[in-house]
Amino acid sequence: ILVNLKGFFMMESNAVPAIRVHGLTKRFGRAMALELPDGRTVAGYHQVTSCVEELLGIDWRQFKQIVMLAQGEFIRLLNAGTGERAAILRKVFHTGPYEELQKRLKAREDALKRECEDYRVLESVSHLALKLMNLLTEMERFLEEYREGEKRELVLDLYFQVRDFLNIHDILDENYVIYSELERDGRFKVKLFCVNPSANLQNYLEQGNSTIFFSATLLPIRYYKKLLSVETDDYAVYAESPFPEENRLLIIGRDVSTRYTQRGQIMYRQIAEYIAAVAEARRGNYMAFFPSYRFMEDVYEEFIRRAPGITAVVQSQFMDEKEREQFLERFEASDSAGLVGFCVMGGIFSEGIDLAADRLIGAVVVGTGLPQVCNDREIVKQYFDSRGMDGFDYSYRYPGMNKVLQSAGRVIRTENDRGIIVLLDDRFCQKRYQELFPREWKVSRICSVGDIKEEAERFWEE
Repeated sequence: ILVNLKGFFMMESNAVPAIRVHGLTKRFGRAMALELPDGRTVAGYHQVTSCVEELLGIDWRQFKQIVMLAQGEFIRLLNAGTGERAAILRKVFHTGPYEELQKRLKAREDALKRECEDYRVLESVSHLALKLMNLLTEMERFLEEYREGEKRELVLDLYFQVRDFLNIHDILDENYVIYSELERDGRFKVKLFCVNPSANLQNYLEQGNSTIFFSATLLPIRYYKKLLSVETDDYAVYAESPFPEENRLLIIGRDVSTRYTQRGQIMYRQIAEYIAAVAEARRGNYMAFFPSYRFMEDVYEEFIRRAPGITAVVQSQFMDEKEREQFLERFEASDSAGLVGFCVMGGIFSEGIDLAADRLIGAVVVGTGLPQVCNDREIVKQYFDSRGMDGFDYSYRYPGMNKVLQSAGRVIRTENDRGIIVLLDDRFCQKRYQELFPREWKVSRICSVGDIKEEAERFWEE
């Protein structure tokens, strides 16, 4: 026998000892031996069989099927098309039952995917919690036995995730929604979603004598009072802005929109025209904030064609700490050509940065900041709708306006700062959005792309 260029010699003999049983002479088995390349000999039927199976990687049944294929179907297989060849192989290897099982499993998978295409609200996951508690016990035993190693770290990470899930499961109430979802990457998810955190927060607030929530963007106050506390008689104090109103120009662009149905090259070009006009009215440092990276990149392409003389820097999606610092350093000095930073609303540059004086003299906020539609947002919407409130406000409009206010707040940082805030979306002209403006925004100018530059120049000349 030649295997991997190594020779094996097999010897077989029927001359085996006879045993007399009940007056009959019987021979059991055959004498068999296998000589290995290194000179060793394996003797005995079962020992030789085991050794040959190990060498070939198949047992006698599999070998028999291969022999059958070579003797009876080989020529036909060579000449067959793809479909016929598959049928021959299924027949030879008897894979019919497995194929049927595969079809049933695929049908079941498709049915589950249809059920979870969007999401599925669950009444309870107590059965899952029970299984996870058993898993937690087993992991604790493992962690006690194995004190170090890479596997321990992986198990420890899973242990804390499972424990967090069970801790949340213990406090489930009417403020939670349990749902399952089949994610795009094929993973199945069960989420314990806290739709209204006020009850949980109240448990901690009661441990103190009093609590003060302070932010420049706690608007509208009814939204935050509903989500931060269960008490209906909590005080709300609106601190008037100390910054002179005449130091700020608020402009609303009435002839652009960020609605999905109106997005396209024409709209991107118009928005780029707005940004260029503002930046040309007075050379300086500006930031433009967009609802998404894709939207930002599309407008940026139009902007560099429209205003090649103005320096533009773009926030990238995966900036590290050094890249963030380099981006902000561009605003430390005044660029004679003018500088426009293209950023994303709700991102790292729309909050928590302080660019006072001439480091930033204008912000252009593109769109109303509405979050993208997703399962979590839709569940929040349904939750508040079912309680007689406007679910769209709580799920989309209020969080969106919060991002708008944060982005616009980058401009005026001290009493001596002067700057322009431009809101680009025709929805900002609507009463339901203007009701969400801070009080100091009570005076605004509504412009079109044709006259915004003149409005901006008039402001800077005053």
